[in-house]
Amino acid sequence: MVVAPLSLIGDEIPKRGSRVYFCFAPDEFHKANYSGGENYHVWIPDPRVDFEIVGMYEIEETFVEYLRATFAYGGFRGRVETLPGDESQCRKAAPTLDVVRFLAGGLAPL
Repeated sequence: MVVAPLSLIGDEIPKRGSRVYFCFAPDEFHKANYSGGENYHVWIPDPRVDFEIVGMYEIEETFVEYLRATFAYGGFRGRVETLPGDESQCRKAAPTLDVVRFLAGGLAPL
């Protein structure tokens, strides 16, 4: 799991009335050490307690949902895959490796 610190935006911290498109984590492609997707972003500031993540292939997910999925699989977020027969639509898919199930075993749900 990767979540970048807000200190990375330094001087870009929003002034009154402006927003910053902050890249807080690489997507599943970059985490696997190859390019191909859009990293995960959030708009700062966001008045909501649980803000939306932008850049997940048209999949709507909030930060808390992201954390829950990540911790449910032992720190591995899973992947985004296209729907069979319709590559224009995507869905979230859980990791299927035995090592992930082992790492997640015994973790309390978030």
